[in-house]
Amino acid sequence: MLSTFRRSTGFLSRICGPTEALKQSGRELVSPEMWILLNLYRNVFVKFSMMPFSFEISERVIHVDRLTRRKRLVSKCWSVLGPLHSLICFYLLSNMVSGSKLKSYDVLDILRPVACMYLGILPLTMMGMSYTISFCPQVAPSIVNCIPRLEEKFSELANTVCRRRPTVSNPHLEALIYIGIFAAPLAMMVLVPSAVVLNLDPLNIFFSTTCKDCVARMVTFYMTRILILTLLCVEIVKAGLAFLIVGMIVLLAASEGACKLDNCIKSGTVSKLGILRLYQELQIWNQHTNILFCYKAIPPLLFLGLIIVIFVNYATIKLFGVLPGMIYPAAPASSLGAAVLFMTLLPQAAKTHDNSSLFLASVKNYVIGKYERKVGYSLRPIGARCGPFGIIRYEWVSKFVETDLNYTLTALLTFR
Repeated sequence: MLSTFRRSTGFLSRICGPTEALKQSGRELVSPEMWILLNLYRNVFVKFSMMPFSFEISERVIHVDRLTRRKRLVSKCWSVLGPLHSLICFYLLSNMVSGSKLKSYDVLDILRPVACMYLGILPLTMMGMSYTISFCPQVAPSIVNCIPRLEEKFSELANTVCRRRPTVSNPHLEALIYIGIFAAPLAMMVLVPSAVVLNLDPLNIFFSTTCKDCVARMVTFYMTRILILTLLCVEIVKAGLAFLIVGMIVLLAASEGACKLDNCIKSGTVSKLGILRLYQELQIWNQHTNILFCYKAIPPLLFLGLIIVIFVNYATIKLFGVLPGMIYPAAPASSLGAAVLFMTLLPQAAKTHDNSSLFLASVKNYVIGKYERKVGYSLRPIGARCGPFGIIRYEWVSKFVETDLNYTLTALLTFR
């Protein structure tokens, strides 16, 4: 099965063509396929959204493009659309809850508050990444462009130790991301018009299409609602895929770096002080990443994302056969996307902290020199910091899964 999957994902290495092949030295921390997916993601989404980046795949370097003043304004307004839409959804939801009871038992009338809550929470989960792309585009290159330089130093270290370079590729994940990059825009083209026609979008309150005699007005309102909801979905999908691809690249670099240093510190042929200095660079880069991005972006993704996961799991199970056929796929698709996002990033973030902790334990056992031990005492574990709540560990992963299962079962038993 694994060999079949590797053959099916082998096309990724040929997407960019021979003239843009990745350097062989760029395989120490991150697989070439992840860089190819980052380039593919940028090339696809730049066609129908504001993407202020260009990517030089041969050097694995991100550049910030100089946009015109009008494009910068559009990009920022596009990013603000998500939180603004969430405020509208919560306002309408409060009116639905505090207002009179439903006079109709039609499934769509019951579903509209559910859709309003879903479309209100979802943009907030991606708010951190969306804000970073639109308002702080220099953050991405300042973080990602450090990885090739780190890979060069790890390559020199690997040549000194003369150990075989392990494969850091994950063909299953790479295939899923590749499918998601192309499937997400196609899904939006089907789901958004369907939701608008069924009046499941919150904006049907402001742009009502109940007047059948005013054809021009009705068509205009339909097109306006489809356009706004499409813009919102594009921003959410763009931010979600950026979280997954860039997040995996950064976490893989940190995790693999700590693992390689742990193996090297146990070797007697390498300078222990050089290894400690390299870990210091890794630690400084990790702190830089946490300050600029992780500290503010991860908490809404994690906590609001957990609500979304519980929500779509309940909808996938309970609304099967109840929702119209053209709307129901949104529930399992959201559930699958959330599972891939969280069950990929969370374990990898926990692995980063675990590998760095193992390295620091090896430092205490294998470092003998007095000065080297002093340097070792100044080192700290690395990992993705979730705001003031601390660094993500394996306990977080088990707690996330436990909370998801418990509250999903509670919802299924309570709301029958």
